[in-house]
Amino acid sequence: AQLDRFLLKVRIGYPDEQQEQRILEVNRRDRSSTAEPLPDLPPVDELRDLVGAVRIEEPVRRYIVSIARATRDHPDVAVGASPRAVEHMGDAVRARALLQGRDYVLPDDVKALARPVLTHRLVMTTDARIRDRTAEEAVDEVIEHVPVPVEFSGFGRG
Repeated sequence: AQLDRFLLKVRIGYPDEQQEQRILEVNRRDRSSTAEPLPDLPPVDELRDLVGAVRIEEPVRRYIVSIARATRDHPDVAVGASPRAVEHMGDAVRARALLQGRDYVLPDDVKALARPVLTHRLVMTTDARIRDRTAEEAVDEVIEHVPVPVEFSGFGRG
């Protein structure tokens, strides 16, 4: 239940050998001499408002809910995506659309963020864990089987 509060699960592996050597090199120098001022960024409240203004048309909303509900019915999943997961998916796909210069969400935004938004929220069945089944596989199967909306007024805008 506590993992359900996190918006995304992002896996960050270890750096390769050359990257680690570079870390040592950079840390050896006086970093304060290379610090540059940050560019002027909009206040967080403005960014939240921009993200909040991104539209999720009804077919895409249904798609998000269908994906969440399908995780609850997946045979390898003991605990599926919660209503909070649906809410977080909405936030994440709006932000992705905004970053890509759109004021509307596409089904591709949902597909792209399904794993990072959902996998850490799913609890696999004991049988699935014994068979080395992962939440990532379950989410991939759900995405593969839930019908994707193909027509809605968001296409062609932006």
